[in-house]
Amino acid sequence: FSKLTAMPPKKKGGKKGGKKGKKDDGSEPAHDVSWERAVDTGVWDRPVVDLPDANTWPTWGALRERVLTACKEIKIVSTASLRDAFCTE
Repeated sequence: FSKLTAMPPKKKGGKKGGKKGKKDDGSEPAHDVSWERAVDTGVWDRPVVDLPDANTWPTWGALRERVLTACKEIKIVSTASLRDAFCTE
């Protein structure tokens, strides 16, 4: 006869305590105050890289469009390079 050993019961429901490390709460990053200021004044006078970027947050593409369409004057400052597609935005 073979010797039988008792196995502890398997836990149900996954890992206790969840993942450790960086917490991803899924909340939208904070908006830059210059975006609303540009919408209010109609002037953008900051570097292009300070505009909302759709790669940062999904709804920021529409936010970028809102900032640019609200501006009557766009002054590009402190920008090393500007891609050609920016003019069509």
